[in-house]
Amino acid sequence: DSSWIHKGRVILKFHHIDAITPAEKIIGYEVKIPESQLMALAPGSYYQHDLVGCRVVNGKGHEYGTVEEIQSIGENYLLKVTRDIGDFLIPFAEEYFLEIDLKNRFLVCNLPEGLEDL
Repeated sequence: DSSWIHKGRVILKFHHIDAITPAEKIIGYEVKIPESQLMALAPGSYYQHDLVGCRVVNGKGHEYGTVEEIQSIGENYLLKVTRDIGDFLIPFAEEYFLEIDLKNRFLVCNLPEGLEDL
C-alpha cells in the first residue's frame, strides 16, 4: 500500500496487514519489483542485483573472479568474489573501482596488494 524510510530502513505497508503480529508471518519473504518500475539511480550508484554475476578484473585484464553476493556491514558493502582457489571480499569503495560496466558485466578494479589473499 505504501512505503517510507525509518531509521535508514525502508518500511513497507502491505494490504490487509495492519499490525505487527500478522506482519511477522511474512518475515523472510522476498519483495520483488519489476525492472521497469525501479527508480533511476544517481550516477555512481548501483542496484546490488546488477553487480552480482559481474566478472572482477584488474586494469591489465587479470580476472579475480565473479561477484557472488553483496554483504552489508553497517553502511558499507563488501563484494564476495568467488574463484577456484577460494572466495575473498572487496570493499565496495570508489577508490578501488576504475570502471563498472554493467552492460558487459565486468568491474575493473585496482586492489591493494594482498587483498585477494585475505
